[in-house]
Amino acid sequence: MFRIKYNFDQILSLGQSAEYTKLLEEDNKELDQKNAEAHQKITQLQSGIDSLEGALMQMDDEKRQLKFENESLKSQLSHIADRKIEVSENYIPDNIREIIFIASKALTPKESMAIITKLFPNRVEVLESASKSADESEMFKEIMMMKHLKIGNKPSVSETIRIHFEWDASDKKIIIGHCGPHLDHK
Repeated sequence: MFRIKYNFDQILSLGQSAEYTKLLEEDNKELDQKNAEAHQKITQLQSGIDSLEGALMQMDDEKRQLKFENESLKSQLSHIADRKIEVSENYIPDNIREIIFIASKALTPKESMAIITKLFPNRVEVLESASKSADESEMFKEIMMMKHLKIGNKPSVSETIRIHFEWDASDKKIIIGHCGPHLDHK
């Protein structure tokens, strides 16, 4: 058997070392745990950063796409504004072409009736008598037309006009019988 001889100071220092070692091991465990928690937090934060960077890249892509579309639309609009749209007579129906021709100058009562009949061919009928009276102030009506529209109240044909009409319920038409100067109903 071996005998180890320790002096009192040596025993005391060995006891303190064991205690220090135990304290150091506990501190080391605590630091390892904190280090693991910090590493986990860093991983979470990095994941959040990666997610935000991805969203930012997607937003940048969308911004570039919208800017491209905006510039494209601006370009298209400027080309449309620069172009002069020419309307060919082939695209205008005959009745509309006639209305435009008639309305492009000062209208006489007869021309006004022509426009009305062109605009509403199934709803308005102008009798020949109305056409004649508009030009010649001739009075001939087979239907008594007491309903009338009037403008002015002077004897002058340049300041007064009367339009006599009747509603034909069976054909669902307005029949204009006179368009011209005031009529004597005597």
